[in-house]
Amino acid sequence: MNNIKLTVIFVFFLVSLTPALLSLGIRYIPVSELPQIGGSVKVYGEVTTTFLIKNQKDGLVGLNLYAKNPTRNDNDLKFSLFDLNNQLVRDTEADGFYIQNGELTKLSFIPLPKGEYKAVLSSSSGNYENAIEVYMEKNSDNLAYVLLYKPVSRLSLIGSIYLGWFKHLFGVK
Repeated sequence: MNNIKLTVIFVFFLVSLTPALLSLGIRYIPVSELPQIGGSVKVYGEVTTTFLIKNQKDGLVGLNLYAKNPTRNDNDLKFSLFDLNNQLVRDTEADGFYIQNGELTKLSFIPLPKGEYKAVLSSSSGNYENAIEVYMEKNSDNLAYVLLYKPVSRLSLIGSIYLGWFKHLFGVK
């Protein structure tokens, strides 16, 4: 009887600590799921891709997008964020050598406050034959990407993990 109590206490303790341990490995929280991908657009030389990002809350630290690099070239993929006055706010680069063909590519930067931003994907090097391509949403002209946010605090992150567990446990949708 005593072993059963100890086992129950141990399992309860383990289940209670799991969200705290899991939260240590979480650096970015995606705002949604990545949309289904369709066609792609090439980015090279003077050919750029421009899109609008509507940042709904503070702490935007990056985005995930699917990129295509079939020749595994080392052309850089440059990501620039501008405010609505065309002032450069953030700028980051991904080395094309590390962009796998058809894999998810993370572009990260210093946290941004909420607001609207114009994003530009460009590549100063390369030509049409060895261009890096970025995927578009299926049946749409929008770029397929997901915004990444920094967790507000570890405590709120642990709370959201517990809330998700309880929703699944009790079948709340």
